[in-house]
Amino acid sequence: MEDIPEIEKISESSAPIKDSNFSMDFEIPAESIDSIYESLLNKGSGMMCHLLMKHPLKEIYLFASSEDGKSFDLVSNIVPVTTAYWGKMGDIVYMSDQIALSVLDDESIGELEDLGGAYIIPGQKGSQFVISVDDEGQLLSISTGEIIQYSDEIEAGLKPDRLLESPELTKENLEVYLRELVNLTMSATAEFYAEKSFKKVYAPILKISELEELEEAEDYSMGVGDRNALIKKIEVGEKLNLTFDDVGGQKEAKDILQQCSLGFKNPEVYQKWGTKFPKGILLYGPPGTGKTLMAKVLASSADARFLNVRWADIASGWYGESERALKDIFDNARKGKKRTIIFFDEIDTLAPPRSDAYEGSQKVVGTLLSEMDGLRDSSNILVVGATNNPAGVDGALKRGGRFDFMIKVDLPDEKARLEIFSIHMRKANEYSGRILFGDINWDTVAQYTKNFNGSDIAEVVRRVLEEKAKQELHGGDPERVNTDDLIETIQGYKPKTPKKRDFGFLVNE
Repeated sequence: MEDIPEIEKISESSAPIKDSNFSMDFEIPAESIDSIYESLLNKGSGMMCHLLMKHPLKEIYLFASSEDGKSFDLVSNIVPVTTAYWGKMGDIVYMSDQIALSVLDDESIGELEDLGGAYIIPGQKGSQFVISVDDEGQLLSISTGEIIQYSDEIEAGLKPDRLLESPELTKENLEVYLRELVNLTMSATAEFYAEKSFKKVYAPILKISELEELEEAEDYSMGVGDRNALIKKIEVGEKLNLTFDDVGGQKEAKDILQQCSLGFKNPEVYQKWGTKFPKGILLYGPPGTGKTLMAKVLASSADARFLNVRWADIASGWYGESERALKDIFDNARKGKKRTIIFFDEIDTLAPPRSDAYEGSQKVVGTLLSEMDGLRDSSNILVVGATNNPAGVDGALKRGGRFDFMIKVDLPDEKARLEIFSIHMRKANEYSGRILFGDINWDTVAQYTKNFNGSDIAEVVRRVLEEKAKQELHGGDPERVNTDDLIETIQGYKPKTPKKRDFGFLVNE
């Protein structure tokens, strides 16, 4: 964009809006600054923080990237619930105007109206940010210079426009820009909750706590991603030496998956009988019940590649990039000759019901539907999804021709729990090369582990063995694990649950 009008710096600081009904705090530990700085020096890119919000917002996520290790870019994307900004409340462009008003005067905003809702926002120590909107995808972006392109420009191969130069990569610069970005994000969030119908919003914490992941996350792309790095990250490279005997209980689910393994390896039998092997399996049930393990066992038994895809792997700060990344994953699977399982963990975050999703998410769901429909003539690709909430998956995916198999993976019953204990004990014995467990009263153990899932049991076994190791390290001579050891560990164990804030969202920490 040329001939951009000069913007008078009105404020030395983009401090968060003070509102009696909204407050927000954030934490950026010093070690996180160090970690992100080192990652950017190595040309890393990644998602720093992801928050699931309450109505009228859907989520907030922050990215960082560096293409050359000498400069860097930051972006904060605020995604509202689409239906919250129709009609009387106006659209997302209106919200960007309101946010810009909080730090710029009316005259400066008027000069920039021809840029379609993009504004330059001054911050501390000379920092500047661009606030821009994608009014098709209902996405508001605050970045160090690049603004969102629309779909027709992306399809034409154009990169996102840049209104400001990328900041020089120094630790001081990084800390200044990161804190200012979070301040602006807080200010913008407050504006979304400023309407009368959204009063009484409590104080969440925006905690930058996963920056170290940038070192291994070059595929988290703000712009055009490195697809080779994406495939490398999601593909489980080592051979999966797993069998159905590694899954405790779940007899019905295992029977179906064993049949699926046979069909996946022998599609010609289906052809012989004038039909095709189904292309999708949806595993659903409570957390920690072994859904991911069973998907890996299926891949191992079918001698298939295993691509483990999470929402964060394809999430992008730029309009259209998530759909493109998803398409690239399927294209890569089609090009390979080996059987491939594309596994979508927590698929409800990737493909929620479109009636409740913002437009960007709707496009991702549409892309997934299209790609699965395109597998009808591909005999070497199987899509497997896992979810704790089947109602949270778009209904079109659960229709015939997509996820034909819907397999429930429930909490283990008493017999299954003892099988899971046996599996983890056997593996521990094999690893140590000796017998680690003595006589166990399994009836007692079963009574104390009601409502435990497979992950809980694995953690109990790990903890009881860890305690034995600690005893030996302190000069003791511990005996084999007995019933009392297990019961004591079980009683001191609290099953893991997601951390919830008063604000009503989950925080990745």
